[in-house]
Amino acid sequence: MSRQNKQNRPLSLRVIISSFFVYAVGVVLTILFGGFIGLLSPFRYPAVFALASKIVYWWAKINFLVLRFVCGLTHQVYGQENIHKAIQSREGFVIVSNHQSAWDIPAFIALFNRVTFLTKKSLLRVPFFGWGLAMLKPIAIDRKKKTSAMRSLLNQGTQRLQEKYGVITFPEGTRKPMNTIGTYNMGSVILAQKANVKILPVVHNAGSFWARKSPWRFPGTIQVVVGESIEVNQHDPRKLTKAIEDWSRKQLELIQQNASPNPNLEIKIN
Repeated sequence: MSRQNKQNRPLSLRVIISSFFVYAVGVVLTILFGGFIGLLSPFRYPAVFALASKIVYWWAKINFLVLRFVCGLTHQVYGQENIHKAIQSREGFVIVSNHQSAWDIPAFIALFNRVTFLTKKSLLRVPFFGWGLAMLKPIAIDRKKKTSAMRSLLNQGTQRLQEKYGVITFPEGTRKPMNTIGTYNMGSVILAQKANVKILPVVHNAGSFWARKSPWRFPGTIQVVVGESIEVNQHDPRKLTKAIEDWSRKQLELIQQNASPNPNLEIKIN
């Protein structure tokens, strides 16, 4: 017997068992990988940070494989060539994405490799997980203090971009329900302008298979759309932010309609 859930899908015994199994494997992997990275944390040299990034990359890839073979949850990327261009440029870039699920951060680590992101300062104190997180050089902020959070984003974010990291940003602020795009804030665009780097717009529908605040991972294919990189300095940050939000909403609508998303769809700035 099955029952409904946040994704409005029948919750079968297979989904329940596979979700708990994947959760348990994820905990074990995080302890093992995080513990090993924790042993490296006293040695704060560029080569050690590079090794830590590679270890976390493989942590994300293994989690992907477990999701695929246990839960039947895979992903398809539209605009893969835009990822390659960003990585091959050997420059920093800002990823601007919607935020629906716990899936997206490990996904972006696996897709973009050398990336970092905003995180709560408190997470850095979590054993194992926080150790690995710290070696990714995250932008640690206190979300309760908005002024200092923006200052940390701009200062630490600019430094990471100068170090050639991709910086993952979620301009909605928090995870949103599936099939919705929230209002984007301007922080991502302002950061890219301050550091003089390009923006890579991304949108996905992970929440349809692994919703926010839900332990259930449903089988299916998450669709990820990666747009062309955007030069930012000639644009008004408010207008560009709104244009990226509108582009993301249009791409998500195409996914919902079972139409092929178009990663090269023009981002129109009014």
